[in-house]
Amino acid sequence: MSCSVIAELPSAPEGRTGWPWTIDNNDLPELMDDGTPWPRISIVTPSFNQAEFIEETIRSVLLQEYPNLEFIVVDGGSTDLSVEIIKQYEQFITYWVSEPDEGQADAIGKGLARTTGEIECYLNSDDVLFPNSLRIVARKFVEQKDATWVSGPCNIFSEDISHPDSVWIPRAFKMPLFIFGIPAAQQSTFWKRTARQDVGFDTTYYFCMDIAFFSKLLEAYGPPLIVDEVLAGFREHPKSKTSNKQKVWAADLERIARYWSHRYSFRRRIWLKHVWKTWRVRTAFSSYLLGSPLFGEPVGRKQLLWLIASYPPGLLNRQCAGAVRRYLLKVNRAKQS
Repeated sequence: MSCSVIAELPSAPEGRTGWPWTIDNNDLPELMDDGTPWPRISIVTPSFNQAEFIEETIRSVLLQEYPNLEFIVVDGGSTDLSVEIIKQYEQFITYWVSEPDEGQADAIGKGLARTTGEIECYLNSDDVLFPNSLRIVARKFVEQKDATWVSGPCNIFSEDISHPDSVWIPRAFKMPLFIFGIPAAQQSTFWKRTARQDVGFDTTYYFCMDIAFFSKLLEAYGPPLIVDEVLAGFREHPKSKTSNKQKVWAADLERIARYWSHRYSFRRRIWLKHVWKTWRVRTAFSSYLLGSPLFGEPVGRKQLLWLIASYPPGLLNRQCAGAVRRYLLKVNRAKQS
């Protein structure tokens, strides 16, 4: 499918301006510079009760004006206005459905089962693609024939996508640190469909389906091709799953660690255990000192002491030292005020 120009889409809601409301990309020619067709890109958007954000997500995909786009929206049976919004754009969407499912990963799996594109990604219904993202990704895959997956920076924002709070930059593509460092932003990572079919996409995770999938890509194909341009935006808001981390998030990570530990030599299993235990200690230590919840719950003194006692070396890292420094600065500012 080829997306129409902005004039053919529903009008932007009153007060909404900029990308992706009143600004679109420049038209792309139907063929690439060498006369070959643009590779088909399939985008899957899982959604459930995201009426507040899903229109912005949909428009950020359609206004790429990419000539060979396959756009699939899998809604989990929303009870808000999500379906009404999707219907406004259904003539531009390749396929969409609204029905009960087993959660986000299940919805993604349903969508991926329908894709036909050479290149794939999934974009959650509260995130956005940035202008020119698809043409940048397509050209990278065409220029670098050996590239199996591509990842780029992702802006983290809360309200205005043009004023990000921070930037998520791809880094540290080494196992097992990869599992706990979350180096690749899912919103700005693309892969070949054949690679996904080769390693599989596990739909039984609640939070960490992206880490589980990317770790398999890393092991099978090596690090992704990194691009410099910001490709997407990750929205932080109180209702998002990521903002409401629960213990199951940690359970997902531990499950991934156990999966890989059985595939490694004895020495690497020891290293993986060290990384996992250190991660638990340093995140709890930072959360306790700085007063931020861990997995959606406050960190108590007894919990912290138990974790430290179970693995004292977990305190010996830069993250814990940085938490102490931030805590002392916080105390010093409180004394001065």
